[in-house]
Amino acid sequence: MSTSPETTSDVVIAGAGIAGLTAALTLNAQGIRPVILEIKPLGVGINLQPPAVEVLTRLRLRERLEKLGVPTSSARYLAREGTLLAERTFSPEEQQIAVHRGELQNMLLDTVLERLGSDAVRTGQRVEGSS
Repeated sequence: MSTSPETTSDVVIAGAGIAGLTAALTLNAQGIRPVILEIKPLGVGINLQPPAVEVLTRLRLRERLEKLGVPTSSARYLAREGTLLAERTFSPEEQQIAVHRGELQNMLLDTVLERLGSDAVRTGQRVEGSS
């Protein structure tokens, strides 16, 4: 779906991080036209827990996500001194995926631009409240 710059949006999302871009894709899948302001990819590794992976799967992004990240078979939660507090195993149906945050954000951005058009993300904008 591509629109001209004059097209109005149903929703403005301030911030194009993982949450903002995922929200834009979710709204778009429901027929709501968002516009996203600003983009600054950051780079650290994160683990996407199964509910997050399920959201991205429903948005038809599972294949891209699996190419980007590494599925983990288990997670171990340790105390500061190394004592095992808990361990969890993951099945293919309920998967955790380790991924670089910046790469995930760029994948979401590319998908937003593909599905919503190039005018869906606008940089250099200010968001101000009204009184």
